[in-house]
Amino acid sequence: MNHSQFHSQDKDVNEPRDAKYLVTLQSGRTFVLNSGYDVYQAAYDAYEEACLHDDYLVNAELIE
Repeated sequence: MNHSQFHSQDKDVNEPRDAKYLVTLQSGRTFVLNSGYDVYQAAYDAYEEACLHDDYLVNAELIE
């Protein structure tokens, strides 16, 4: 198994990342998050980003 075959089996590599979410934080800041269409993964990604901003997640809305 070569290096590229190993990484192609990784779930995150194969998941499409073409959904965009408008994320609102408690402080009022907003940003666009690129994530997959799985809503649970998108919510987790938005929560993680909120933590990185030292803030709380309020909303993550799918935008097109």
